[in-house]
Amino acid sequence: MSSAVQDRVVAAITAGHFRESAARLAGISPDTLYRWLSAETEPYKSFQEAVETAEAELEREVLEVVTG
Repeated sequence: MSSAVQDRVVAAITAGHFRESAARLAGISPDTLYRWLSAETEPYKSFQEAVETAEAELEREVLEVVTG
């Protein structure tokens, strides 16, 4: 996994794309993304954290719009 692919996945999720769409936009298959998200070694653990953080940030932004 390259840092460029990781960056594209995270950017797509931050922009509001679902995981499957983010994978395709980054040039990987959704199956590959889910394999990476279930791996238990580095660099995948760091990638998982980056994806989860992006999803949490997006959730915060959406909630601000909805409740704001």
